[in-house]
Amino acid sequence: MIVKIPNKIFLGKIKRHERKKFYLNIHFRYLNDLYALEYKTNSCTWETPMIRSTPPPERESHSCVFYRGQIENRPKLIVYGGMNGHRLGDLWSFHLGIKFIFLIFIFNNMNRFFTMDTNKSIWFGSSTT
Repeated sequence: MIVKIPNKIFLGKIKRHERKKFYLNIHFRYLNDLYALEYKTNSCTWETPMIRSTPPPERESHSCVFYRGQIENRPKLIVYGGMNGHRLGDLWSFHLGIKFIFLIFIFNNMNRFFTMDTNKSIWFGSSTT
């Protein structure tokens, strides 16, 4: 996962190969690491953001976007779905200022329609089963 915001890039480490023997038994270990690269005109600095709450389960193949609300105006990373051995249908909000992550919603049906207001709508999921 890579998400760019003004003056910073977030990088999530997703999974790692673990080999028991050479070219045999390749296993994956899902990771839940988050890194940030702050870049300025002449310098770059890596950091590991301290998360002050319970993070979401490890995952791969998820979506992540940067969002700043018009009314609230607080920067967030919004994470949806992915897999960690099975399909995930959860929606998380990581508040960058307070370093707190919240579970917003869990979708039981992966073809769930979700509406924000009367002028906008968002579809989550793509499974047809």
